[in-house]
Amino acid sequence: MPSRSSAREPGRIELKLDQTTFAPGDAVAVTVTVTARDRFTARAVMVELLAVEEIDPFDDEDEYEDDEETADGDNVIPMTFNGEGDDDDEDDEDEDLVTNITFSEEITLATNVALKSGESRTFAGSFTIPEDGQPTYEGVQALHTWWVDAYLDSDVEISESKEIRVR
Repeated sequence: MPSRSSAREPGRIELKLDQTTFAPGDAVAVTVTVTARDRFTARAVMVELLAVEEIDPFDDEDEYEDDEETADGDNVIPMTFNGEGDDDDEDDEDEDLVTNITFSEEITLATNVALKSGESRTFAGSFTIPEDGQPTYEGVQALHTWWVDAYLDSDVEISESKEIRVR
C-alpha cells in the first residue's frame, strides 16, 4: 500500500525495512522518516506489525467456467445460505469473507513530535516475528499476509504500509 499523504496534507511519512523476507524469531528493523510540508505536530509516530488471514469458505470462483459442459437447466439446484438465495450482486462479494488478525503488535517510536516546514526526522524501532507465527501463504480459499504499518497519531491521516513475507 502506498503512502496516503497528498499535496494538501502537512507532511509525508516514509517507511523503510531492513529486508522483506523473515523467519519466525527474526527481528524486523524499521525506520520511519517524517517530512513536514508545513509546520505540524503529531501526538506520536506509531508502527504496527500485523498478520491477517482471510478465508473465503464459499470460494465463489467457478472452476468450470471455460468448460463446454456447464451446469445449467433442470439439474441445477439454487443454494441458499442463511435463508438468502444466490444473487450475483457485486455488493455482496466480500460478505462471506472471514478475516482474522492472527498477530498484532504496536510500538510508539516517538511522542509529541513537532516539525517545522521542510524539516525531516527519522525514527527507528524493531519487532520480533513470533516463533509460532503463521507463514505467508496464498491458497485456494485462504491467504495469510504480514504487514508493517507506520502512521502518525495526528488530526490528519498520514501513513504508509509495506507487506513482508514470513516463511
